[in-house]
Amino acid sequence: RTEAKAAQIYLAEDERQGKFGKIKAATHHAYLRNAKEFFKWLVKKELLRSSPFAKVEPIGRANAGKVQPTETDAQKLDALLFEAARAGEEGALALLVQLYLGLRSSEVLKLQVAAVEREGKKVTVVRGKTRNAARSLELLPDVATLLWPYCQGRPATERVFARHLPSCPAPNYLYKRLKQYCQRAGIREYCPHSLRGLHSSLALVAGATSHQVAASLGHASFATTAKHYANP
Repeated sequence: RTEAKAAQIYLAEDERQGKFGKIKAATHHAYLRNAKEFFKWLVKKELLRSSPFAKVEPIGRANAGKVQPTETDAQKLDALLFEAARAGEEGALALLVQLYLGLRSSEVLKLQVAAVEREGKKVTVVRGKTRNAARSLELLPDVATLLWPYCQGRPATERVFARHLPSCPAPNYLYKRLKQYCQRAGIREYCPHSLRGLHSSLALVAGATSHQVAASLGHASFATTAKHYANP
């Protein structure tokens, strides 16, 4: 009976209608994983005999990766970001760094001034989401010339971006800014992960090996890059 109730709860979540319509498969899959882990912990602590969610199967198929900008959209966005960054807009500069280095939003927001070296051409990610996240990357000179002056005369341990905030903002900080720039450029809305995917796809087209692309994104193997980022 408890297992039936758990399945019923998950089914209701799958069918739940929100403000923007039915929730995506990836979202309710994540809810189910969290429930499974929580009840697994309860069993481990001997607070329950068994997990009612153990046999509940996920419904539907989650989409892998995010829609990447078309060539035309990418060119429009790129031109606008450079124009805005040269005008002193921090959000535009942060998004250019993300696009040209293929960084996660959290990695961009956690960058410290000390991580920017060689006149902005070398950017080091000290730590990140996985053990493969630590890496040093070469930044396009056109972006480096904007980033380097922005870091000059500042404490080494200070965050490069969003320094006015008391703590490092959540990744949504960049999502909101990218949404605004997409609107200004007159293109469809993309998320920061789309820029990360675009970076990997363009790198492959330019002749980078799959190993190089995976390493630049902080992946242990190209399998993750291929599934979630590189456009076939």
